[in-house]
Amino acid sequence: MEYTNLHENDQFERFQKEIQSYNNFGYYNRSVVILSNAIGCFPNHPGLYYLLALTYYNSKEYLKATECLKNAINYDEKNNKYLGLIGCCLFNTGDYENAFNYSRKAFELDNRNLDAIVTLGKIELFRHNYNEAYMYINLAVEIDDNNYKAIRLLSKYYIAKEDDPKKVLEVLYASQKLGNDEELDLDIIKFLYILGEYTECLKRCKYVITNHSNAYVAQKATKFVSEIYNEVMQSKSEMKKELSTILNEKENLFKENKLIEEIKQELDFNNGKKEEDMYSILDDPSNEIYEKIEKANIIEKDSKNNKSHKNDITDSENSNDLLKESLDKLNSLIGLDNVKGQIQRIVQLIKYERNRADILEIEENINMSYHFAFLGNPGTGKTTVARLIGDIFHNLGILEKGQLIEVDRSNIVGRFIGETAKLTQKAIDNAMGGILFIDEAYSLAKGGSDSNDYGSEAIDTLIKAMEDNRDKFTVILAGYTNEMNKLIKLNPGLKSRINLIIEFNDYSDKELLEIAKSMAEKDYYKLSKKGEQAFIEKINKEKVDENFANARVVRNIIENAIREKAFRIGDKKVSKKQLTILEPKDFGVNLSFNRKEKMNSLKKELYNLIGLDEVKRLIEGVVDTLELQYKKRNMGLKTENISLNMIFSGNPGTGKTSVARVLSKILKEIGVLKKGHMIEVTRTDLVGQYVGQTAPKTLEKIKEAYGGILFIDEAYSLNGGGENDFGREALATIIKEMEDNRDKLVIIMAGYTKEMQELMELNPGLKSRIKFLIEFPDYNDDELMAIFMLLCKKEGYMIEKSAQEKLKEIFKKEYLIRDKHFGNGRLARKYYEKIKMNQASRIIKEEIDDKIQIMNIKKEDLENI
Repeated sequence: MEYTNLHENDQFERFQKEIQSYNNFGYYNRSVVILSNAIGCFPNHPGLYYLLALTYYNSKEYLKATECLKNAINYDEKNNKYLGLIGCCLFNTGDYENAFNYSRKAFELDNRNLDAIVTLGKIELFRHNYNEAYMYINLAVEIDDNNYKAIRLLSKYYIAKEDDPKKVLEVLYASQKLGNDEELDLDIIKFLYILGEYTECLKRCKYVITNHSNAYVAQKATKFVSEIYNEVMQSKSEMKKELSTILNEKENLFKENKLIEEIKQELDFNNGKKEEDMYSILDDPSNEIYEKIEKANIIEKDSKNNKSHKNDITDSENSNDLLKESLDKLNSLIGLDNVKGQIQRIVQLIKYERNRADILEIEENINMSYHFAFLGNPGTGKTTVARLIGDIFHNLGILEKGQLIEVDRSNIVGRFIGETAKLTQKAIDNAMGGILFIDEAYSLAKGGSDSNDYGSEAIDTLIKAMEDNRDKFTVILAGYTNEMNKLIKLNPGLKSRINLIIEFNDYSDKELLEIAKSMAEKDYYKLSKKGEQAFIEKINKEKVDENFANARVVRNIIENAIREKAFRIGDKKVSKKQLTILEPKDFGVNLSFNRKEKMNSLKKELYNLIGLDEVKRLIEGVVDTLELQYKKRNMGLKTENISLNMIFSGNPGTGKTSVARVLSKILKEIGVLKKGHMIEVTRTDLVGQYVGQTAPKTLEKIKEAYGGILFIDEAYSLNGGGENDFGREALATIIKEMEDNRDKLVIIMAGYTKEMQELMELNPGLKSRIKFLIEFPDYNDDELMAIFMLLCKKEGYMIEKSAQEKLKEIFKKEYLIRDKHFGNGRLARKYYEKIKMNQASRIIKEEIDDKIQIMNIKKEDLENI
């Protein structure tokens, strides 16, 4: 697409029409590529961000649409069209508070903005504020009575208000003439069933089961079919038998009764008419047979009572169905077994109390307080579960409305004295009858219990409301595990009122893959087998971070893969498979593992180290083992993750740190480590001076090393004191991390051979977690000479043969008299620095100006070293 200046209205209008034409045909990926390129040329154009947002909105990528609209609003903050659409997007992502704020702002700018009006109506309906909801819905219909969103929302309002079923069905049919959504067919089926229009209901069910893409909707339709055949048809079969018996009896009494004869002929009992044909006759309430049966006083018919009775049953069934539906949704979530189990226990407790009250004829004890703390990393489903708890508690009768009001510190903590209490109380008032969900709740106490931070005022207001309105709303505090535990520990008032603590664990690789496949499927994509392997490889590199964001990271990876595919293919003519299958290259992962190609430069760096032949052989063995593990996984063979924690033992200066640095690069190159950096520490970096300082200090360094190597020099010193020595606490923390986060970092402990052996013997936990013990031998005289020559080469020095021979004799003597403090490579460097100083003094005294002589080391430079 060609464009020169999209800031000109004419050009932008032509550009907009072309994008709209692509979107009308569902070519969303093409639109995304074109718009992304256009934004690259005109990054300050709000209209381009709006068109991209509209494209994402139409393809149901609401998070992406939201980000684009934020950019558009940044350049044009009072554009009610942008504000209205971002309200729609935020509603679809479940961010109702921000959706309301944006939509209300759009409505204030233009009170005929349908997007804003419909979103406000949806939110008020969700909150069970029916008067406010109807006000917005009525306004939307007045503005455009052919707008699908407005009419559909009207139908949902009537359903929520339990209005006349015929009226509801009429509006549902009107909605279907204007558009469709995933649950519209299901709502029509439901009200056909309520009204007893079973034939039409079955037709609708058949269509949905056969054609609907949403498995949940199709499954619900199947249940209605089962309901009709198992209950309704059975009752008609009984009705047939009853009619047959009564008609035969009547026939004996009234042999010439023409009315009885007509009924018999129509039902054709004597001629063996098929049963399903009789059902079709009985299905039609307008059929004259009912009138004839009533006139003949065969069966008393009180349609009004029947209908009332039916509605009572339906209402009761609906309540149970809605509870079952909410629990089914909870159980259908991927993973979260611990969460599901705990919520099921709460439901069982409430049911028990209700049943107990019925049997003992005492007052129900279900209105106790239910306040939660949700602990865990982001993206583990805390908000989703909170929303379902609102539905479950509403259907159980615990909460009046069940709405979820989601806030964080920025929504309830003010900047001035007294403002915080008002903001917090407003959030509490909005949550009455439902759930107040406070994300990152630990941030309310970030200054500590004695701080002047206004967050403590929010906590005080919240605690009072939790006590005063304990059975009127539910509070859920959510955040990272450690931070939330600190919050509860530091606030006795919260601790006594939070009676349910639920831990949300990180998802496993298998669960993350299932989430990825589900997300991809919503955009009509699938992952190939190799694509699945590539995803797992990609996600494992992300999991190294302490606060791994779980499903959010999955979403980012899938969205990036789709975007990468779009950029690569663009508008090329390709097969359907290429447009729907995500492959390794879409994830930016190369599954072809070629160690020779990837490792040559790093191996060269390792081999360039002087000596250490046995060390190099062992390191190469480690790399070969990792390569074999990789190949096994690709073949579908079972493999166990190898613990790469190591002991490097030997005297100082034997190359332990240098080898560790090269190893970190190698492990990053082959995908074992995400970052490949190395954090070097000693005892002083890990051990505190007072009780309680050591563990946090050690953990801080460990977390700093996530994705790389933690190199602990002189590690034996952690076990050098008595029983009360804080080093032992550091060691215990390290051992625990070796187990709990073995896939996030490699720990290398270094020190003298004897001391490191003693450390291992005294700590069985350490011994079981260290798989590789690598001994670094002292350098001999030849190796020390080679190190010295390498240092000379790096700085361009030449050394005369006589000087070399004398220096080699010195190194030989040093090697023969060595002890555990032998300096090895450090010794070679020490001599190098002394010889350089001697040579410099000689050059200055002799006033030598020749370039070659200035860079030459002579035998006399080795005097007095």
